[in-house]
Amino acid sequence: MTTLAFILGREPALSVAEIAAVCGDAAEWSGALVGREALVVPVRDGVDARALMGRLGGTVKVGDELRITDFGFRDIADIIPSRVAALTDHVNGKVCFGFSVYDLGGGAKQVSRVRAALRGAAGETKRLLREAGHSARWVTSREPTLSSVVVAKNRLLPEDGGVELLVLVTATGVHLAQTLAVQPFEEWGQRDFGKPSRSMTRGMLPPKLARMMVNIGAASRQPQAERFVVLDPFCGTGTVLLEARALGCRVIGTDSDPTAITEARANLAWAGSANDVDLAALPVERLSSHVAPRSVDAIVTEPTLGPTRGVHPRGLGALIAELHALYITAFREFARVLKPGGRVVFIAPIFRTPRGPRTMDITTDVAQFGFRPLPPFPAPLTQHPILRAITHLDYARPDQRTGRRVLGFTYEPR
Repeated sequence: MTTLAFILGREPALSVAEIAAVCGDAAEWSGALVGREALVVPVRDGVDARALMGRLGGTVKVGDELRITDFGFRDIADIIPSRVAALTDHVNGKVCFGFSVYDLGGGAKQVSRVRAALRGAAGETKRLLREAGHSARWVTSREPTLSSVVVAKNRLLPEDGGVELLVLVTATGVHLAQTLAVQPFEEWGQRDFGKPSRSMTRGMLPPKLARMMVNIGAASRQPQAERFVVLDPFCGTGTVLLEARALGCRVIGTDSDPTAITEARANLAWAGSANDVDLAALPVERLSSHVAPRSVDAIVTEPTLGPTRGVHPRGLGALIAELHALYITAFREFARVLKPGGRVVFIAPIFRTPRGPRTMDITTDVAQFGFRPLPPFPAPLTQHPILRAITHLDYARPDQRTGRRVLGFTYEPR
């Protein structure tokens, strides 16, 4: 076994759910540590950290945990400089190094304490590197941690001869990991803003969220090798389809709006993914007239969530009833086209109101069609305090009028 450290994205619970789905049985979840900003878990030898980083949408960095783990706070100034020197002893010339401190259950006070101790460790690291014949540069940032951009642009990855140490703070000490890969920020920016068709009126599903949803739907399967079929019955401009195609899935996209289908086709062509794609303009009520019975492995979708500008509280009850009826109709159709054991990853709205958030519960109603809630995490992870109370995976900004709740189901027909 080897141990990997994952630095989590803006919605840590959703990031953990995605990692758990993709890694599956390749990870030893009973040995995991989970904090507000990081997940550390043993995985089978042969798991490729860089390939994982290329697949995941909600992870910022992946690192390899170093064998010195859970040492005391007072040991930082002694241990970290020698680790950087050892990791760069094969490098000729200049060495760039940096540190990022993350909360792995230690809390804000301990994290601040460790950050202060690292200032002394940086000076000692420079001294050791210069003694070994290197010129040395300590890379810092105005932000509390080094971003993916800073790490990549300042050549802190192993293939560039640099080192970023992930300093993961627990309640009792510190774990160390070396960053192996960072989120491909330029690629994600292009996928978000570079595609030819983007619609502000229909709402815009973030590509990273779409990727996370596809990964939860596909789980640890190998989509390309298995000819895994993903259906988005509210495909809009094709964001889910693009992310599913990027993972090697076959895709089917339908939407009641013909303009959306035209835009989705243009976006798929732009991404070089127009082949082996089935697109059709039809309402979800007619889904089974186009898609063959039991031909779909996973349904991943963001349906209509209501007006993009929000709704007045007086009209919210009527809107929720209207959306609820649409969603139940959709699940009735899903049961006709999904393979037994297939998954649905579905977004429901969270409406912000002066009296607090309002959403809807479709779990009881979709059970009649054979859909069972998908637990967001493996059972051992639910023992960690940060995940114990989480029953829903939300994706929302504080100022957002309508947030997103990611719901997962498995199809188990009677």
